[in-house]
Amino acid sequence: MNTRNFRLLMLMLLVVLTGCSSSSDDPPTTPAVPDTPGEYTTRGWQYFESDHFSDGLADFEAALALDANYSEAFAGQGWCLFKLAQDTSGYDAAVAAFLAAVSHGETESYVVAGQAAARLAQGGTNLNLAYSLSMWFVGNDPSFVFDHQPSINGADMLVVAASAKAALGQMEDALYCADLLEVSGIDPDVPSTWLVGGTSYNSFEAAVLAHIFQLSEQYSG
Repeated sequence: MNTRNFRLLMLMLLVVLTGCSSSSDDPPTTPAVPDTPGEYTTRGWQYFESDHFSDGLADFEAALALDANYSEAFAGQGWCLFKLAQDTSGYDAAVAAFLAAVSHGETESYVVAGQAAARLAQGGTNLNLAYSLSMWFVGNDPSFVFDHQPSINGADMLVVAASAKAALGQMEDALYCADLLEVSGIDPDVPSTWLVGGTSYNSFEAAVLAHIFQLSEQYSG
C-alpha cells in the first residue's frame, strides 16, 4: 500500500468531516442568557450549526456544569471537540465525550457517527472500532442524516468504514465497504479492472485507494 496516498486519503476525509457546514455563519442570538442545561444545549447546537465550535463547546460545558448527567450536552461537546481537534489528544477528548454521552443514555445515531469519525482519526488500535461503528449504520440506520450538519450522513459512514479497513491493510474488505456505496468493478485478480475515473493503476491496492478517494470527494461531509 502507498503510505503517502493513504495519508492523503485520511487527510481529505478528516477535512470534509471536520470542515464547515452548510449552515449560516451568523452566531445565534437566542436564548440571549441561557440559565438551564437545556437552553445552553440548544444554543450550543446553534453555535455548532454556524461553525462557531469554540462557543458551542463553551455552552455545552456550561450545561454540564449545571447538570453533570445531561447526556445531549456530552454529545454536543464530543462533536465540538472533534471539529476543533488538531492532534491525537483532541480526538481522544472527543471520544471520551461521546462515551460519556452513551454512558448517560444518549445512544442515537449521531453519537455513533461522531465516535466512528473520531476513532478513525485516532488510528492505530481504534481502527477496528471505527470500522464496526461505521458499519453499524448499514443494518441499523442506512439513511442517517446528522440533523445539526446534514452534509454528514450514511454515505460518510461507509467511507469511514472503507478508510478504516484500508488503514488496517485489509484492502479487499475496504473495497467491499466502498462498493456498498458505489460499485467500482475492481477485481483484485484482474489488472484490467484497476481503473478509477479513467485512470489505470498498477496495483489493486492503489486502485482501491483511488476509489475511496473518489467516494470521499463525492460523498463525504
